[in-house]
Amino acid sequence: MIHNLPTPTDARGVAVSECKPSSLEDYERALYQFQSYFGDPTETLAATVENDPEFVMGHVFNASAMLMMTERQYIPAIQQSIVCAESLSHKSNDREKGLIAAAREGLEGRWDRACAAWDRVLERYPRDAMAIQCAHLMDFFCGDAVNLRDRVGRVIRHWHEGVPGYSYILGMQAFGFEECNQYDKAEETANKALEIERRDGWSVHALAHVMEMQSRYEEGKDLLQSRAQDWAPNNGFAFHNWWHLALFHIEHEDFLGALGLYDEKVIPEDSDVALQMLDATALLWRLHLQGVDVGKRWNRIADMWARKATVENGYYAFNDLHA
Repeated sequence: MIHNLPTPTDARGVAVSECKPSSLEDYERALYQFQSYFGDPTETLAATVENDPEFVMGHVFNASAMLMMTERQYIPAIQQSIVCAESLSHKSNDREKGLIAAAREGLEGRWDRACAAWDRVLERYPRDAMAIQCAHLMDFFCGDAVNLRDRVGRVIRHWHEGVPGYSYILGMQAFGFEECNQYDKAEETANKALEIERRDGWSVHALAHVMEMQSRYEEGKDLLQSRAQDWAPNNGFAFHNWWHLALFHIEHEDFLGALGLYDEKVIPEDSDVALQMLDATALLWRLHLQGVDVGKRWNRIADMWARKATVENGYYAFNDLHA
């Protein structure tokens, strides 16, 4: 007698194709890192896909996560991961095929189509944390305020506190509310997320935006400083929240405080991540507009951009503008 084995699922009940249990455990750890910005998710899965080369979601995850770096230098690695995932189409389920299609659209520069592909996945799998995280970040990169709010809004009724990662969904919704000028809803939702997961830097980020927009500068400064031990240590998004703290210093005309944060927290020390470099550039520009002498700081960041220019020019306009 043939027995149908149960379909494997992730921690949110979303179907995955057959894989080693240890691979799925690694995926969950990487997904947490991707949502929380604590740790390097692609590093987590590097050995996993080497030991389990038929782990479809491992390849899909790596391609999608690297796509979120918005840099051309990652294209070869993204392409390799997508090709590996596509070669496993015989065992991929429809959800995974949809995620592969979204990554392919993103790789080829059709970011709007990538978001549409993630949406199609979310219609059938509203708890697909990978799809909603990628689509939300892409909305962020494209400045699509309405979809920052509504894309999460279409799926959030399927989530609750008993579903792993719920706080991060709330954090995304909070940021969407803020970008659509619904500040009270944004603040309420972000605080709800932080009650569940106090280290959620994206929810803190949403609150910082609310307070900036409402001219609550002292409150915003206190928020970021008082919670820094929650959101900052070993967090890949911390540089941006430090940048927001520097903005609150500028609003108080505490330019030395802003420069101190630039030197200690914002300017990359040993990396050339464009997302961090553009924050450094934007902070110096704001100080320049205030008539602040920033010394030779321009030289260092200009040299960093110059080293990237031959590879990155013309890939992502937001990066190019800051360069």
